[in-house]
Amino acid sequence: MKKLLFVIHTLEGGGAEKVLVNLVNNLPREKYKITVAGVFDGGVNKRFLKDDIEHIFLFKKVFRGNVILFKYLPPEKVYKKLVGERHFDIVISYLEGTTARIVSGCRDRQTKKICWIHRELDEAFYKGCFKSKEEADCVYASFDRIVCVANGLINNFCSFNGLYEKTVCLYNVNETAEIIKKSKESADEAFLSDNVVKICFIGKIIRNKGVLRLLRAHEILCEKNIPHRFILIGKGPLERKLASMLKEKGIEKDFVFAGYQTNPYRLLSRCDIFALPSYFEGFSTATTEALILGLPCVVTECSGMSELLGENNEYGIVAKSEDEFYSALEKMVTDKKFREHYAQKAKIRGEKFSMKETLKAHEKLFDELTEATDETETN
Repeated sequence: MKKLLFVIHTLEGGGAEKVLVNLVNNLPREKYKITVAGVFDGGVNKRFLKDDIEHIFLFKKVFRGNVILFKYLPPEKVYKKLVGERHFDIVISYLEGTTARIVSGCRDRQTKKICWIHRELDEAFYKGCFKSKEEADCVYASFDRIVCVANGLINNFCSFNGLYEKTVCLYNVNETAEIIKKSKESADEAFLSDNVVKICFIGKIIRNKGVLRLLRAHEILCEKNIPHRFILIGKGPLERKLASMLKEKGIEKDFVFAGYQTNPYRLLSRCDIFALPSYFEGFSTATTEALILGLPCVVTECSGMSELLGENNEYGIVAKSEDEFYSALEKMVTDKKFREHYAQKAKIRGEKFSMKETLKAHEKLFDELTEATDETETN
């Protein structure tokens, strides 16, 4: 049995945190003993970890300025503080940045190291998490494998460091059967009760997710007197600003803030369209889940979207501009046959990202790395 350690900032409600829980919950226990380490304890996803998964952490609560602190602390000391003298066969930084820097501090020569990349990186990101570009290059070069969650992320990541030979793509693990099962749970919210076309968004209410674009799309549809309803699932710092802007414009009706949901699928499955006008993504978990549930998708062009929906919009609409996003969304709302066509395509595409296939790919990577270690020890 191989010992795996997954290191993440916290188990809060983000996409990476969610797919990490999906992954560790479903890895075979006869092959792996699993520990999840948080820089900080807690988070809404912690409750979903299975009981046989060990959870450890450095600090009980998140504190302000922690990213700056970890930027300057010696990685070896932080890693040792986290795990002590324990040996793991593979240590995985499940996020880029702070956790990558911490895991690079592992000095056990028998341990293989992997770093996951969930998003497009830029110079500002590197400056925020590392003391210098040179340090970032050294940190990532110390890993045995780099995993990008979309093929489109590989060029972005490797353009900074040239680590093409170490970098692979693995799609996120989604609990397909569980998503479908949870989608059938009751949902008696009033905003679901009528037959108006419902457009669902899932994600943090932040600028990078394009929530102001949703407001503009709503405004355009209202101006054209096209019946519709936006349902936003999630929380975030822009929620109050959005609500205020909607009220000022007099269009707050049919723009619903549904808040964070432990089971978003019961709401998502009762909507007609999924919309995600993000500026940045890695490989959108929410879009993948919408496909699994057969929702026609309208998204903006960013990492992973063409891999999900096709290079030529075969399985959904990937808008190349804001105007194209608004036009595609309007057509999806007003043209029932168009909507039904993409609902069928979504169901077909959703099968590609089944848990069975994606989990098998993860196991293959872990086994190849540990087998290489075993061969080295034998020789």
